[in-house]
Amino acid sequence: MDLVNKFIGIDIGTYNTKFTDIAVGKKTIQFGHSLVTRTPEYLVQNGRVADPAVLAQFLKQHVRRKGFHTRKALIILNDSLVVTRDIHLPVGKPKEISAMIRADASEYLPFDVSQYTLRHKLLTPAAKTPGSTNYLLTASIKTDLVMDFYSAFRMAGLKPAAVDVTINCMMKYLQRIVKPESQQTVAMVELGATTCKIVILRKGIPVFQQIIANNPRKIDVMLTTLLNMERNQAEEFKIKYGLSFLQEENEDEESKAVGPVIQNQMDLILSDVYKHLNGYCSRNGVTLDRIFLAGGTALMKGLPGYIESAFSIPCSLVCTDESVKAAKPSRRISEDGVDLNQAFPYFVCLAGAAMRGD
Repeated sequence: MDLVNKFIGIDIGTYNTKFTDIAVGKKTIQFGHSLVTRTPEYLVQNGRVADPAVLAQFLKQHVRRKGFHTRKALIILNDSLVVTRDIHLPVGKPKEISAMIRADASEYLPFDVSQYTLRHKLLTPAAKTPGSTNYLLTASIKTDLVMDFYSAFRMAGLKPAAVDVTINCMMKYLQRIVKPESQQTVAMVELGATTCKIVILRKGIPVFQQIIANNPRKIDVMLTTLLNMERNQAEEFKIKYGLSFLQEENEDEESKAVGPVIQNQMDLILSDVYKHLNGYCSRNGVTLDRIFLAGGTALMKGLPGYIESAFSIPCSLVCTDESVKAAKPSRRISEDGVDLNQAFPYFVCLAGAAMRGD
């Protein structure tokens, strides 16, 4: 194996935090010890750290007690903190490109551009001919917000090695599993606790991204009321039973009773998702070849088949491939003993974050 760098990947979501040991090589990414645990309420609000010291204590508790040994950390930030833009810029030297990006950013950022950390990546192969243009994705984030995360990680005894954002991680992983030569147009939809995120790849090139405020957490809130459950119990119920009430063999009375409530709320979310997917396809005269689902709610029973039927587009959970895999023997992912290969939708963004050269 060509594994040369080891990290602990940490994705702090509004509802769940994901930890995993990642070994990265030139051609291979291998996941080791992994964990999904609840994010304490109010620890991170709208993607911002409420108190770096409290976050540090939370990280320290799980890293030390749960058997993680690597200290170099990959960090994923919430997209709500990041301003992204797709832009076309003329061919130029690296310093010239950076200057043009800063000049462009100064036109739309609400504060002085000097308060922001700016990053960019090419979305298409680099153009070199004078007079031609490059297509780039730019990202801007307030530097002090990043430093709050850095501070918390350092207080926890971790060494931040790289920072990424969900949308970019989704794009990178989609590019890994769908090769340009396939000529396909594919989408990944991440169903998070507070937002749904969509990226579309066409012939290997990222062409569309969108964040939707309509979110699956509303289902959990409804279930806590209807079934008198705690929040974590409601999420487990949603994933275990989901849309199974639509299947004739389902005999669980509770799931039959609240199944229509889950379906109605899911339909509202999916109608927004479909609007954006169909809008892109209609404007560009293309059809989607496949939808990949990511995020914890993607594991909801019956959801991929339900979407495939509703959208008339093949739909499946995002999964590992020959170059991204779990260590053998497969390690457990959580206190409940869910296998990594079964729950990879939780970890796809950490896989994308590990692809540093992409």
